[in-house]
Parts: sequence; structure tokens; C-alpha cells
Amino acid sequence: MRIIAGKWRGRPLKTLPGASTRPTLDRVKETLFNLIGPYFDGGTALDAFAGSGALGLEALSRGAERAVLVERNPRALAVIRENVRALGAEAAVRLLFLDARRLSEVLPAEGIAADLAFFDPPYGWSDAALAALLVKLAASGVFRPGATIAVERGGPFSALPDEAPAVGGVLRRLKRRTVGAATLEIWRFDRNPAG
Repeated sequence: MRIIAGKWRGRPLKTLPGASTRPTLDRVKETLFNLIGPYFDGGTALDAFAGSGALGLEALSRGAERAVLVERNPRALAVIRENVRALGAEAAVRLLFLDARRLSEVLPAEGIAADLAFFDPPYGWSDAALAALLVKLAASGVFRPGATIAVERGGPFSALPDEAPAVGGVLRRLKRRTVGAATLEIWRFDRNPAG
């Protein structure tokens, strides 16, 4: 696994051996960043199931100002720390040893809101659980208005309609693409005009 583009292009990333994490393959990652826009002009990227940190670090390499990498597996968190250190990205990364279901409590309390968010949960997560999490995060202010939300699943993410209301806004599905066994979906969070 490696950084595909940007200032750290070609730099290798470590991954946790075994089946406890499921790293996004380079081909899938490349397609994902082509769908959301290959480069960024600042902003905060959130990787809610960071694994190796590859998606958040790729976003930093492509111009995001900072990344919040969330992981609940302590062994995976150690791998993320190694990758962050190897890239010299410590100042731009906030690591959270946390279950993603607690993000709606922690991030608003720290004044963190995401412009770009990645959700690639482990196999055990149902579509319904992921949909509930996205709606809860949107309602809590974790996503900035206009935030791009990238979801990776093993098949179509069908637990939300193409437009799903959330408190103060709406989640809109913009794109869906299948790459091998992965289905990528791009969503946007828009505030209600009065909100």
C-alpha cells in the first residue's frame, strides 16, 4: 500500500497484518479520489474507520489541511502512528482511539467539523447501522455544510434513499461506482436553507 498522489506520492504505508482491518486497495483508492476530486485546498478530512490511516493520509497528501483518524483497534492505531511519523505528518493529524459511534459526542466538543469524511466500516457493520451513524453525525454538526462523504461497502449502500433528511439538513447521494468487489458512494451534506 502506498500514497498515490500529491506531496507524498509513492511513499509506502504499513498495514496491520491479518483480517482485523480491510485496507482500501490502491485501485479502489484511486477511483475514490477521482470521484470526490483529486486535490483539495485545505479543509479537514475525517477517516472514521482509519485502519492504516491510508485514506486520511492520502487526503493530506492531496492538499487537505488536517486529518482526524479514528480507530478503535489498538494494534491498528499503532500502525497509523508509524505511518504518520514516517510521513512527518504529526502536526496535521489528530488520532482518536475511539469507536466511531462516539464521534457525535467527541468531535463537536473539540470544535472539529469535517469537510471530507470517509466511512469504510468493518464487515460486521450493517448498512442500517452505518446509515444511522451518518444521520446522527450530520445532526450533531460533525459535517460542515457542503461536506463530501465517501462510503465504501461490499455492495450498494441501500439503507438510505438518494436524499435522506437529517436534523438541520439533508444527505444527498451524488455518485455510485463499483470497483471490483467494492461499491463506492459519494454523498454531500447540505444544510437546510433556514438552518
